[in-house]
Amino acid sequence: MTEQSKASAREAVLARYHPIRGSIQAVLREAVTHCRKPDFDRAAKHLGLMDEAQLDDEQVASMLADVALFEPNQRGRRVYDGFLQKGLCWRLNGESGWSTRRLRHLLRRG
Repeated sequence: MTEQSKASAREAVLARYHPIRGSIQAVLREAVTHCRKPDFDRAAKHLGLMDEAQLDDEQVASMLADVALFEPNQRGRRVYDGFLQKGLCWRLNGESGWSTRRLRHLLRRG
């Protein structure tokens, strides 16, 4: 395979991946609205964040949101699991065409 064909293949894969990634990001944006202050405080402690100025870095803010969603609290519960149990926002179903049942099925397979 030539370098040019490798580049073309990579671009084709990325073109197919971008809509998938967009859907993932839409779900995470909605899910993070279910986080409360204790979730963010726990995530900040876990990441060693000392002040709010560090949140000006977009990558740090994204990491904080990810940890707040997926790191279990002292009872072993994750915000993201609660978000899925309550069902996805109707807007997400309309935007992405994914149903809550389908998403849960896919997550269980992993």
